Formats: sequence, C-alpha cells, structure tokens
Amino acid sequence: MSASLMVLIPLVLLGLVTASCFVGCAGVIGIDPWQDPETPPTPSPYQSAISGHPDIVAFWPLNDQTENPDDPTGTAAVDIGPNKINLKYAAPTAGSLKLQETQIVPGDTGSACALFDGGFANGGFDSRLNPSTSFSIEAWVQPEWKLTDKGVVRIVLASNDPNGFMGYQLHATSENHWAASVGTGKQFVIAKPDAMDPATVKPGEPNYLVATFNAVTGTLSLYVNDNPPIQATLPMGQSFSAAGMPIQFSIGILFDTGPDMAPQSPFKGEIQDVAFYQAVLTQGTITSHFNLGSA
Repeated sequence: MSASLMVLIPLVLLGLVTASCFVGCAGVIGIDPWQDPETPPTPSPYQSAISGHPDIVAFWPLNDQTENPDDPTGTAAVDIGPNKINLKYAAPTAGSLKLQETQIVPGDTGSACALFDGGFANGGFDSRLNPSTSFSIEAWVQPEWKLTDKGVVRIVLASNDPNGFMGYQLHATSENHWAASVGTGKQFVIAKPDAMDPATVKPGEPNYLVATFNAVTGTLSLYVNDNPPIQATLPMGQSFSAAGMPIQFSIGILFDTGPDMAPQSPFKGEIQDVAFYQAVLTQGTITSHFNLGSA
C-alpha cells in the first residue's frame, strides 16, 4: 500500500463519520430525535413567576390545545399551579370559544390565549376558590367590543351568588369601566372608577387586571395596568361572605343561582393567564408581574 493511499484512508473515514452525524446524530447538534411532540412546552419566565408564588392556589394560562377550536367542549383548562384545579371549556349554542389564539401577554413568550364570545371555562364548587379570608385574582384581557356597546356587564371571572349577595367577580361595567366586587350577604361592594379614570375599557388593547381583598381591613382594591389602585371598603359591621354551593368559579361568564343556573354577562375578547391567590398581593408583586408580562 502506497504512502499516499495510507493518508487518504483516514480522511475518507473521517468524512463518512462526519456526514453520518449530520444526518443521524441529532444529539450532537442539540436536537433530540426522540422528543415527544405532546410534551408540554417549558413555562415562560412569566408563567414560572406566577406558578412559583408562595400564595398561588390556581393558575390557568388558557393556552390549551384542542383538535377543533370552534367546539372545545370537553377540553380542560389546565391549572399549572400546585393544586391542579382544572376547569372545563364549554361553547354553548348561543356562544363561541376559540383556543390557541395569538397571545396578548408579550412577556409570556411562546404561549397563547382563549377568545371568548359566549363560551366559558368553569368547574364545580371548590372551597379553595371560595375562601372567606383574604385573596387576590389576576388576569390579562383584551376586550373586543365597541365602546358604544353599553348597557351590558361583561364578566372576566366570577364566583358569586348574585341573588344572595355573596362571592366576588372581576368585570367590565355596563359603562365600559373595569371593576371588581365582593358580597357581604346584604350587598355588593364595588371598586370602580369615575368617568375620567384610566380604568376605562380600551377595545383591542391588552389590560392587566388584579383585584385584591383584605379581609382584615375590609378593603377591596382594583389595579388596572400600572395605575394606582381603585379602592372600596366594606360598610361598618359587614364582612365578606364567600359564595356557597352550587356556585362555580367561572372564566368568561357568570352563572345565575336560579333553578336553571342560566349563564349571563358573557365576556367578548381574549383572556389569558388567570390566577387565584390565597393572600393580598403586594404593590411590589403586582408591579413586578405587570412589568414581566409587558416585557
């Protein structure tokens, strides 16, 4: 065997090994050939911050998938918090619900949202979502109605008894302002702005909403984006009354407590990253979540 041939053989072998690795050694260049396409994606820094909060009870990103987005009945709204309180999507005949819509939370990279228009997500009664102590609720929303469409209340999330004045809700008022309310068993106390407040609904724009209730002081606070809170206080001698059975925690709609449990006040627009906490979120935490989600 000539000296030149002895030099060429190792070079040819090296070329074959290199070529085969480009074709079949996916792990060499950082691609896992056995990756399961059904494996949930890694949570974004925003989702990690919410689900990792020490007082989180439930967190629904609302980025769930279904084979038929126009009829997602039976598809679960997955809770990625510690308690796994999954809800169930429903799209009644008179309404619609679409999943995997373009995200409205810029900082929740790689996620998606749900588009509500009469559809909703809800579950059975759960005492963890109906506490008689302090709590906070949080959501990102993007309304898709005209400001001329007045006279209709639109529910972002609710767990209340409208007839018994119990529970809580986060909503847009009939005058197109964001608002939050809690019941005392005798009346609803509402935190809502005046006509010139920046908490006015802005169609087509994402809004970060937080409502906190301090059961010790009886203070209800509503935060809209990075604006100062709008507050209301329970009347002297009255306390918050948690909603009892058969009231259900619902996103995108409110259920009447009458015999037929009729849905009412449906939301129209996108909702994403709904969370429930068993404590009053601090101003610093709320600002941090808003900045992280807006990044």
